[in-house]
Amino acid sequence: MFEELFTWKFITSFVGMVVTVCLFTQLFKNVADKLFGKIKTEKLVYVLSVIVVGIVVATTEQFNIPVNEIIQKVFTALLNSVLVAFTSMKSYENIWSKIPKLFGKDKE
Repeated sequence: MFEELFTWKFITSFVGMVVTVCLFTQLFKNVADKLFGKIKTEKLVYVLSVIVVGIVVATTEQFNIPVNEIIQKVFTALLNSVLVAFTSMKSYENIWSKIPKLFGKDKE
């Protein structure tokens, strides 16, 4: 059961990358604040998105020698990173805004 909680196949999907970035953001936010001073969460999310999408692309894509193909894959990975970052930020906000409602308390 636990070997199927997070699989590489899941992480390489769009939803898997979003979940991974959300988890890493929560894990590293306090550490990043202590190391670099108070930073905006959006910046951390984007950096983590670039790292996660970069790892997925680097380990799943077949790179050929032509430079134009490498540039295309890098550019696509950066665009995908933006999409993952925006989705991660909004999903986190939505989840945490619903928690008080689940316990019958209104957000103050």
